[in-house]
Amino acid sequence: MKLHRFVFVYMLALYPIFASAQQCGTYTGPMLIDGFGPPDKSFVQEPEPILPADATALSLTITAPANKAIVGTRTVQVYGTYAGPPATGVAVNKSAAMQTANAFVGLVTLEPGANTITIKATTLTGEVITQTRTVTYDAAQLPDVYLETRIQGEHAPIKTSYTLKVKAGLTVTRLQMDYDGDSSFELDTTNGATALSYEYKLPGFLSASATVTLDDGDPNTPPVVRVTTRRMAIVPLPLTRKTLCYVFYRMKDRLIANDIPDALMSINAEIRAKAQARFSGFSNLSTVAPRFGVVVDGNLGIRLAELTVLQDTNRGQRGKSLTFERASDGVWRITSL
Repeated sequence: MKLHRFVFVYMLALYPIFASAQQCGTYTGPMLIDGFGPPDKSFVQEPEPILPADATALSLTITAPANKAIVGTRTVQVYGTYAGPPATGVAVNKSAAMQTANAFVGLVTLEPGANTITIKATTLTGEVITQTRTVTYDAAQLPDVYLETRIQGEHAPIKTSYTLKVKAGLTVTRLQMDYDGDSSFELDTTNGATALSYEYKLPGFLSASATVTLDDGDPNTPPVVRVTTRRMAIVPLPLTRKTLCYVFYRMKDRLIANDIPDALMSINAEIRAKAQARFSGFSNLSTVAPRFGVVVDGNLGIRLAELTVLQDTNRGQRGKSLTFERASDGVWRITSL
């Protein structure tokens, strides 16, 4: 897992600590190149994301696999679309899926026979909707060719590799790769052993496909062409940045409103009791909570992250580190205060 560290200059004269309740970086241009701060030359430009409204209805659509599908590979990608309030997470069989703004993909390892796959969408406040798929793994149905990859997604930019699996007795005579789903081939070769790798510079929910011509060695049978695809979730860094800021500021706003139970929804269940005791210890919580600060820095990973908030204390301003994790339900939550 790669982490992206972004530091920017905090200009107190221009950005008073409470001038904006939702400060999540000081750069105000139309494009963000990375998760925090002014553009540099390290990353491809990405637009500033717009989070959904808090009242967005929770929904979940499974595109693949089809219910009661029979597959010949030991693993199967599960993917589809979702909608919900900010920080909504999607999990496949209790493992966080890779998510873009409205699409997800997860990988499931199957056992021989029928398998039940459970897909859940969960909001930060705990609302859940669930769908299931029954998929049967039958090794006798092994396809002539299929793609594998070690990851289902990452932050852009990311260079990843693919592996082409070919059934015994077949030879690749032509391989054409469309890595980003734009219907053009980035690779066209007669060498079936060519290493397959691609750098995704722009975010998106993409479909990599291999068009493969196969020969079984029998001169009396013509070559066959097979197409195999793989979904890849390339996640925008600014989306992760803004989602993490939302989780923090939602907690802060609910504490200002003296609503501790709702504020605790932003916090990982393992430290929720400790946080509740801490918050309950303030006799003037609505006065103290505004001093919890504003976000000024961050380390962003696809599953783990850290934000630095600048707080106004009785001894002056100080930086405070908050850690976050995408839990097994796919929701980002605070894991340390």
